[in-house]
Amino acid sequence: MSTTVEPDVVRELRASPTVPVWPTAGRALGVGRHAAYQACRDGQVRYIAIGRKKWRVVSADLLRLLGLEE
Repeated sequence: MSTTVEPDVVRELRASPTVPVWPTAGRALGVGRHAAYQACRDGQVRYIAIGRKKWRVVSADLLRLLGLEE
């Protein structure tokens, strides 16, 4: 799946091992806040829960999903 993702979002994905579900992962996927978190809950996007409130998406997985891995 190759898609057009904003260049600043791609740079952020490549600069950090994990990114916040919202706004970064949501913007990369082209979805809103609710849909980004729902994709994580449904297992469509792998995430790491830090405590009860902080969810991070693994950047390499998201780049692979979007067809943007190097």
